[in-house]
Amino acid sequence: MVATLGALLVLLYTGMEVMVVQARPLWNTSLLPLIFAVTAMTGGIGMTALFEAFAGNRESAPLLNQWLARGVWATLALLVLWLVLGLSGTSTAASEALAAMRTSFGWLVTGGWLFGSTLLTLWLAKNNRHSLIMPALLALHGAWLIRWIVFIGGQSLPKIGSATHAYYLTLTPDSLLGIVGMAGLCVTLYIILTSLIPWDDQASA
Repeated sequence: MVATLGALLVLLYTGMEVMVVQARPLWNTSLLPLIFAVTAMTGGIGMTALFEAFAGNRESAPLLNQWLARGVWATLALLVLWLVLGLSGTSTAASEALAAMRTSFGWLVTGGWLFGSTLLTLWLAKNNRHSLIMPALLALHGAWLIRWIVFIGGQSLPKIGSATHAYYLTLTPDSLLGIVGMAGLCVTLYIILTSLIPWDDQASA
C-alpha cells in the first residue's frame, strides 16, 4: 500500500508537470500521466517476474504474464489513441509532434521499434505463459523506451523550425559511467528487495 501511494504521487508529480509544457508538442497531452501509469505497471510486473526467475519460482509465471498482457494492451490502446488524435487534428500538440517526426528517418525507426517490441511482448506473454525472463526483459525495455522517447526525444523535436536535434549515448566516460551506475542501482535494489521480501516463498495465486 505504501509503494502504491508513492507510485501514484510520483505519477501525479512527473506526469502532470511534463504534460503542461506547451513548448514541447510531444509532452503536451493529457494522456501522458496515463501512459506513464500503465508502462510503470508493466515495468513493475516485469521486474517482479525477473526476481521470480532469479529465485527459481516458476509457479507465478502464468499470473504475471496475464497481468503483463493486460498492461501491454492498455499501453497499445493509449498509443493508438494519441496517434489517432494527432492524425485527425483533434490534438494540436500531437499533430505538431507527428509533423516533426515525419521528416526524420530516426523517428520512423523509433516508432516502428516501439510498436514492434510492444507487440512482441504481448505475443510472448500470451503464448509463452510459463516463461519469465524474456517477457520480463521486454516489459522493462518497453517502460524504459517510453520514458526515453518522451523525455529525450521530446527535447529533440524543434520548438521553432524543422530541424531535429538527435541525442544518443556514446562510448565516452560520462556515458559509460551512467550505464554502469544504472546497472549498479538495479543490482542494489535487487539485493535490498530480496533481503526484505521472502522471494523464496512459493506463490499461492
